[in-house]
Amino acid sequence: MTGGHPDREPVAPATAPASLESILAELRRLALAALDGGHPLAAARIAATADQVEAATWPARPPRPHYGARRA
Repeated sequence: MTGGHPDREPVAPATAPASLESILAELRRLALAALDGGHPLAAARIAATADQVEAATWPARPPRPHYGARRA
């Protein structure tokens, strides 16, 4: 007996660093698996985490233009 959780598959050590895209894809795959497994709240939290991580990597938006007269 290995002492691990019986429902979890062992994770093989990665040979190369994973790309952000592959990590996000894996998170979304896990969210779908959680939803299929009857865990909608966990699925929503996993998907939201993937969305937040992806949004955090977007470049900053430029400042909005100022229309009309400037106030001093």
